[in-house]
Amino acid sequence: MRFRARPAPAPTPGRATVRAVRHTGVGVRGRPQLRLALAVEAGGRRFDADTLLVVPLSEMSLLRPGVVLPVHCTGREVRIDRDRTETGVAAEAVVRWFAVPGEVRAGRPLVLLGLLVIRPDGSAFHTRTEQYLPAAALGEVGVGCAVRVHYLPSAEREVVVSLLVSG
Repeated sequence: MRFRARPAPAPTPGRATVRAVRHTGVGVRGRPQLRLALAVEAGGRRFDADTLLVVPLSEMSLLRPGVVLPVHCTGREVRIDRDRTETGVAAEAVVRWFAVPGEVRAGRPLVLLGLLVIRPDGSAFHTRTEQYLPAAALGEVGVGCAVRVHYLPSAEREVVVSLLVSG
């Protein structure tokens, strides 16, 4: 009788909002290891998770509560999507419309955003995204506001909006 190993489930792409950042006291090649407490949304599910991340000193200040990161989830295991955060295309987007439908999670309202993303070559595309944002961030995503985004050229309709806010 032969046993067949089940193929590992494909990771589900999603996004995670950083809730807290703590140093673990461990360093790898001079880079600190951080424990991130995350509010994750992936595959229609929402859950809280922790993950470890080794970051260059120059990027530590970018990891603050409220920052949204692309992730891949397998079950409840969460991995930061380093391709999108490190090699993804950084761009600016203009908020064309936004709506707050009234859903709140962990004190953060759900915000729907219609964006015009401007590629580095000057061309543009429209996309829509939704995120749970701290109430303090609502002023940063009004119609006409410019926001930083990252996307992969192969999946540019799925953008990650980067907002540095406290909350």
